[in-house]
Amino acid sequence: MRKKEEEKSYAFLFILASLMILGTFTWVILDEVFAGRPWKQQQRKYYSLLMDNARKEIEEAKAEFNSPEVQEKYNAVRDKLEKANEKFKKSGGQEEYDKLQAEIQYISQKKLSPLQMKLTDVRNRVLEEEYLYTKYQTEDVRKRRDELRDESNILLEDVNKIKGELAEKQKRILSFTTEIDKYKKELETFISPLKKLQDRFEALRKKRPSIQVSQLNIEDLKRVDRCISCHVNIEGTKDVLNEQPFNTHPGSYLFLKNHPVKRFGCSVCHEGQGRATTSMEEAHGNVEYWLDPLHKGRLVQSSCIMCHENVYELPGASLIEAGLRLFSEERGCTGCHDVDGIPTVKIGPPLTHVGEKVSYKWLKKWLKGPYDYYEKARMPNFMLSDEEIGNIADFLVSLSTSKKDLVVAANPDVDEDVYERGMAIYNQSRCVICHPRDGKGGAVKYVYAADHANIANKVSKEWLFRWMKNPKAYFPGTKMPHFRLTDKEIEDLVAFMSVEFIDWNAIDEEEESEGAEAAFKEEIDPVSAETGRELVKKYGCFGCHDIKGFEKESKIGAELTAFGSKSVEFLDFGVVHDIDKTWLNWIVAKLKNPRQFREGLKMPKFFFTDDDFEALVCLLGSFNEKSIPVEYFVKSTTVGYEPQGEFGELVRDLNCLVCHRIKDNGGSFAPELTYEGSRVTKEWLENFLKTPDILRPLLQQMPKFNLTDKEVEIIADYIKLALVDDKVSAKSDMSKPFLLQDVKEGKEIYREKGCKVCHQIGLEGGAVGPNLSAVGERLTPNYIYMHLKDPQKWGASKVAPNYGLEDQEITLLTRYLSELRTKKLSFLS
Repeated sequence: MRKKEEEKSYAFLFILASLMILGTFTWVILDEVFAGRPWKQQQRKYYSLLMDNARKEIEEAKAEFNSPEVQEKYNAVRDKLEKANEKFKKSGGQEEYDKLQAEIQYISQKKLSPLQMKLTDVRNRVLEEEYLYTKYQTEDVRKRRDELRDESNILLEDVNKIKGELAEKQKRILSFTTEIDKYKKELETFISPLKKLQDRFEALRKKRPSIQVSQLNIEDLKRVDRCISCHVNIEGTKDVLNEQPFNTHPGSYLFLKNHPVKRFGCSVCHEGQGRATTSMEEAHGNVEYWLDPLHKGRLVQSSCIMCHENVYELPGASLIEAGLRLFSEERGCTGCHDVDGIPTVKIGPPLTHVGEKVSYKWLKKWLKGPYDYYEKARMPNFMLSDEEIGNIADFLVSLSTSKKDLVVAANPDVDEDVYERGMAIYNQSRCVICHPRDGKGGAVKYVYAADHANIANKVSKEWLFRWMKNPKAYFPGTKMPHFRLTDKEIEDLVAFMSVEFIDWNAIDEEEESEGAEAAFKEEIDPVSAETGRELVKKYGCFGCHDIKGFEKESKIGAELTAFGSKSVEFLDFGVVHDIDKTWLNWIVAKLKNPRQFREGLKMPKFFFTDDDFEALVCLLGSFNEKSIPVEYFVKSTTVGYEPQGEFGELVRDLNCLVCHRIKDNGGSFAPELTYEGSRVTKEWLENFLKTPDILRPLLQQMPKFNLTDKEVEIIADYIKLALVDDKVSAKSDMSKPFLLQDVKEGKEIYREKGCKVCHQIGLEGGAVGPNLSAVGERLTPNYIYMHLKDPQKWGASKVAPNYGLEDQEITLLTRYLSELRTKKLSFLS
């Protein structure tokens, strides 16, 4: 029989519901306190660390204060204070002190204060009458205004008189307590550090921060970041614990100063999942299907290129700059891959006439393993078979000759006089500045010149002569300057190199090898050469080298403009199964062994260091489709300065901008020339261009370019007229007549400041800085003055110290240095 509704029992359902509610409530509490809110634990730990550090600092301060050395000093000062107080009381000074205090109080309240109030009232009435006179221009108003002005002046005199009287009394009061105040201040230096720490601790204890989610809403970037819920100390002044998330932001003086957290947030640079708070893995984006995991360490620099149009020499962006240089300048990646915004650069020499340059045997050896020949080679290893090497060598040689009969320059039998003359030319030309020998030398940054160690076993004498005659005739894009050597000088230089840079082991091998000469004279097989043509096309050699017949060929590599945004699902791991499938793992594996994923891949193997891997990963991660609001974009300040006219032609012919910088263009190996016309005298400049002398003994020197008088005149005139700074020219008083006494005093300042530690005058002094023996002939007085005023701004090397000299000292030192010449006054030496 069915029960009536009022007779039914729902106890079980109520118990079940109650248990479910209790379980849910318990889960919520556990999740809130322990599991799902890790940021709470971080904030509690941060506060606890702050308190612990404050206690520790207090204990350290107490220990220091209670140390025997400090207590001895403290007690000595305290005893002096007590004696000063006793002396003050016994001398009757206390009574006079109290009397003066009473007089000061009386004068301030009874005399000065009423007068000041009356003066204020009169001045207000003057302003009122001024207004009425301006409006009505009546004689009565003018008269009242003038009377009030007179009264105001009288009152002001009375006020100043009373203030003077008060000042005298206050001065007398201070004279009573000078000694006491001195010892009180000394005692305070012992106590105040500890007191400040204790006050800070009390403030922390009383105002414990609330535990809450901290959120940054960056509307312009359409981002919400909660990273600072854990990284609570990111804008702090010092680490509370040397581990994340309790550190301050690394390099905050640079990064947070220019990228305020409230304007940029965190994830725009660091990536990750900025809104996530339930776990560190989710917040850092290390979860499935999240495309932008946290950039670790220096890889965060891959975000710089999103806002900064130019990352070259950008502070804090050295890694992505290195990656960009590797990609576009050092390893020639742009020869195979297109990337929007990065121009294509062919880093290799033209190969159309390579058969006239290198021996067939050397060419095959080079193709087999560039790194075996030269460990710093920029050309990668294409892992070619012996047959492919022969085919490619046949094709390249066939572009300029029909035989494998080139004779290399190696020649042990050179006349000693010729050798000496050639060596002198080699040294004058400063070849070692760019060209290493056995990996040593080559000081100019980002210039990748051939190693001269075994050059005589590589190239022919004829080619070497033509190259020295005019490098740009063979390779228009070369960075080697045109030295303007005579034919006789070039012959001597080639003769020197043909004996100095020989691989004697290779010479012995060739002499011992029977039939080598016959093989050397073989005709090139047309079929093999045609196969070589197809291989050159297959491997994209034309991407780095100009090769006849391949001028219109397309790049063989994939476009990488958006590679950093490529999802891991679209990356081909092929037959590789022993690595986790992430974007980072794939790119590192690809760079280390490009053909491991499957057969048929063409990318060659490069020799990369660990730093190179990191730099390239950073750069490739920056190739993405993300956009930034225009107000965040930082345009390059460079405008690509290019010198024009005859001067410009000479600069390009001599490749001056490989070493020197003019305005915003050029290298950093040699002094900047932007305001060289204001620095040096024209006479010295002309002589230096003809015969460069030694200025900085510890640095590489400028080569001798064998310029004509006309070329020297063109360069000197342009520099003196166009490359100047108005601020230097404006310092005209340095050219005025002066006394010999000024020069003597300047010499004494030179001695007192220890300038000779770095600089040499005559035979005395150091070799760190420029030789100053004839600096008066080289530098203008105006420039010397400006350089001494601010060496960091006007110095060529940026290392000269700033001594904070007074203007008069700078003037006298300038007088002295300006008189240091080849022919100088006797007392200057």
